[in-house]
Amino acid sequence: MLWLVIVGFSIPALAAAQERDEASPQEVVLKVVSNIGGDDALALQAQVRGHVTSQLSDLAIVAAPIGEVQLTVVVDWRDEARTTYAIAVALTHDGEPIAEDQRSCKLCSSAQLFEAVEASVAEVAVSMPEVAALPQPKHKPVSAERRTQVDESDKPRALTGLGWGGVGVVGVGVGVIIGGAVLWAKGKTTRLSPQGAAWLEVRNYRPPGIAMVATGTAILVAGAVMISVNVRRNRRARGVVFVPQGGQYSVGVAAVGRF
Repeated sequence: MLWLVIVGFSIPALAAAQERDEASPQEVVLKVVSNIGGDDALALQAQVRGHVTSQLSDLAIVAAPIGEVQLTVVVDWRDEARTTYAIAVALTHDGEPIAEDQRSCKLCSSAQLFEAVEASVAEVAVSMPEVAALPQPKHKPVSAERRTQVDESDKPRALTGLGWGGVGVVGVGVGVIIGGAVLWAKGKTTRLSPQGAAWLEVRNYRPPGIAMVATGTAILVAGAVMISVNVRRNRRARGVVFVPQGGQYSVGVAAVGRF
């Protein structure tokens, strides 16, 4: 009875061991390049790909469309007379070289060329278990803080450098207008003559006041134009920008924005 219990538990263990022994096929991105030129270049490239794909299948390696591991096979001429083939096979992992093999085939037929390519691939494929043991590259997810920073930087801004410069110019214009209005309101100052018989004009503040108001208005308009140009250029700007406005007899606020 004890032996039956042991056998009953050993069957799943044997199955699990068998599954572990059957290694899953490895995947590799196969890239074949034919630089021999002429009309036979594409045909040779297709034939080389077919031979290498079949060879990889026998080695339990699957040619995949994408992946970190890449096998590159290049067939070229070694000499200008085009009598000797140059074969180069390279195995890379995430762009880093793992193994490579180079050889030549002089005055060889197509069958001999394919044999040379397969021999070179077999030499490099020995390193495939080493590639499988390498750690896979980890792609770090973007943290919530980083996403917030990106979102904040992408937010539209109503004003940039030109616009804020215009705000400063508008402030100067408003200050000049207020100062001119004060002088304009002060008007003329008079005093009695020494004899007290008449009023004598001492100073008239209206002309400089009027000049200051006119100058301040021009400055304010220039600043408002700067802000308006900045808002129009910033296609992503949203909301309303309040711009001070003033004239000879009035001072107010105008709303500039996109609706």
